[in-house]
Amino acid sequence: LLTSAYAVHEIDEVTGQYTFTPMNQATVWTDIHTNGKTMQFGLFAGYMKNLGATDKIIDGTIEHRFDNDILDNVMRVSPRIIFNSGKVRFAGEIEYTSAAYAKLLDDDTYDMDEFGKINNTESVSNIRFLMAVYYFF
Repeated sequence: LLTSAYAVHEIDEVTGQYTFTPMNQATVWTDIHTNGKTMQFGLFAGYMKNLGATDKIIDGTIEHRFDNDILDNVMRVSPRIIFNSGKVRFAGEIEYTSAAYAKLLDDDTYDMDEFGKINNTESVSNIRFLMAVYYFF
């Protein structure tokens, strides 16, 4: 749930040199679990929100480390269960993730204000099932 981005704040008209400003975000997550010998239960939950830049940005200049989409928020919830029997462990997890991206407008700009805060979003989500078997020797 940790992302990073920066945006162009100014462009020097003489030299063409860019001045950048970082995009701010708030992130919170937790992972709790039980410590039973035979059965263990756990839950991971996290949320990230794009707070925009400190300085005004030039339209459409937000750059990301991983892709060109501009994230507004990401949420993940992932419960898990573990069953231990002797030297064998069976583990299962269900992961639900949802991400809301800035809506791309007809003029190929994103629907955001002058500080990069997102106005309208388009969301995508997925569910992933994980199973694991461990043998300890």
